[in-house]
Amino acid sequence: MRGLYAIVDLDALARSGLDPLAFAARLLAARPAAIQLRDKAGGAARTLALLRALAPRCRAAGVPLFANDRPDLALLAGCEGVHVGQDDLPVEMVRALAARCGASLRVGLSTHDEAQVEAALREPLDYLAIGPIFPTASKDRPSPVVGLDGLRALAARVREARPGLPIV
Repeated sequence: MRGLYAIVDLDALARSGLDPLAFAARLLAARPAAIQLRDKAGGAARTLALLRALAPRCRAAGVPLFANDRPDLALLAGCEGVHVGQDDLPVEMVRALAARCGASLRVGLSTHDEAQVEAALREPLDYLAIGPIFPTASKDRPSPVVGLDGLRALAARVREARPGLPIV
């Protein structure tokens, strides 16, 4: 995975009055490396409906679709992957769930500091996220800012330990 890792954040889009499917269509026209649907406030039914609407569009464009936090919905919608956080289902359990369903999912994991990066390097990840790099208003309780210098240092550690592991 190399290029723009685009996030379709439903809360941010709602605040701006933007339609998520129209926004995603524009993103797909830009040919990102991946799209993640992030729906923190919506229920499972809304998230699943949007994932199911996006999945065929993403497949047609050759862009992997990732569900945020919800491997169950990723599997039901036919997503290529799921992005999980530190408090979500562990990576090994995501892989086991997918295998029990006769599927596979690419799995990415959020990290916020050196200890989390070190632990993540031992996980069977498809990519690793580091952040937040800058202050964010999109989360109620954001983790401390890593900053650009922190990103450089953590990314160097990832490259040293797992060359070729994508970092977002």
